[in-house]
Amino acid sequence: MSDNQTVEKKVLALKYRPKRFEDLVGQSTISQTLSLALDSNRLSHAYLFSGLRGSGKTSTARIMAKAYYVRRVQLQNLVKFVKTVKVQIQIDT
Repeated sequence: MSDNQTVEKKVLALKYRPKRFEDLVGQSTISQTLSLALDSNRLSHAYLFSGLRGSGKTSTARIMAKAYYVRRVQLQNLVKFVKTVKVQIQIDT
């Protein structure tokens, strides 16, 4: 194999890690509970994931953190947009 051709090597656990709550296998109850908590903006200050090895604790925590971060960034962008619209409306009037 030449230097120009690179083979992407990833650990299987990372390659096939779920990316969304819907992708979690065997965790329908917890994924539904966490997604509803995110949607209703009723989050606790801490979550403790416990269970046997390979049960999806880390995957669930990573999905939860990503969803929270994306939601927070979207809200910040919305606030910035509303402020700029208010400023433009005040300038125009």
